[in-house]
Amino acid sequence: MDRERPLFPKLFNHKNNKNSDPPLKEEIMHLLIEGISNLERGLRILDRNLIITKNPLDILAVDILGELVIIELETGGDEVVILRALEHFDWILNNLNSIVQKYSREKIDITLAPRIVIIAGNFNEDFVRKLSYVNTTRIELYEYELKNEEGISRLNLKPYALSVLSNKKIELSRPALEDLINFIQPLPLRQLCQKIISEVRKKHIGALVDTSRGFIEVQDKGRILLRIYPQNHFFWISFSPRGKWQGIKIDNMKGEEEILSRLPNKNN
Repeated sequence: MDRERPLFPKLFNHKNNKNSDPPLKEEIMHLLIEGISNLERGLRILDRNLIITKNPLDILAVDILGELVIIELETGGDEVVILRALEHFDWILNNLNSIVQKYSREKIDITLAPRIVIIAGNFNEDFVRKLSYVNTTRIELYEYELKNEEGISRLNLKPYALSVLSNKKIELSRPALEDLINFIQPLPLRQLCQKIISEVRKKHIGALVDTSRGFIEVQDKGRILLRIYPQNHFFWISFSPRGKWQGIKIDNMKGEEEILSRLPNKNN
């Protein structure tokens, strides 16, 4: 069933004398930064125009849970913003420890994969369809509308529900466990990933595997035992053997037995 896109109720205010000029990215960016907490309660900006790849990351933020948020602003309708966002996602996932050190004053949870927020004037059907092919992580879309009333610019954001544009419904399905594991290209690493999941489920009879958030999460009676973030040539594993979460990047088969011995048992 198709759902209407809900209206984002909060406005970002900024004095501006431009009435007819097309909105420039810097103008939109200024309004967005000024009212970032209205985009999401508790959202805090860590950096903007961050040079980590050949394309600068517009805004790197952290949410109230300590989860990193990649915010990309597109004012020209360029679909390359998808690749830009994924490029930044890949870099951050590969350099989480450096990010934590750089922003040591913030409580960043390395057990959570970054999420992506793309903000644009509008999204057409082609854009949403292409996004659905790569949305193995959480990608949120917002459409902006810039209004000028009595010399005050107001930036209105509307969450985009990834539903319909014309009469065609485009849905993002939950990725299958097999698809996430097969995303890891080296066969030995794929097999190790499968073995880790199997070993945890043997120790916790009845444990469930959830892939709804775009990564692998093993749960036992509501308790999160393990998270695995598959990438092309490695995977990132997070677990808490003694109540404190820790993450390990696994890109080779060295230390396989040690990793398996550290997996959460029934009593930890």
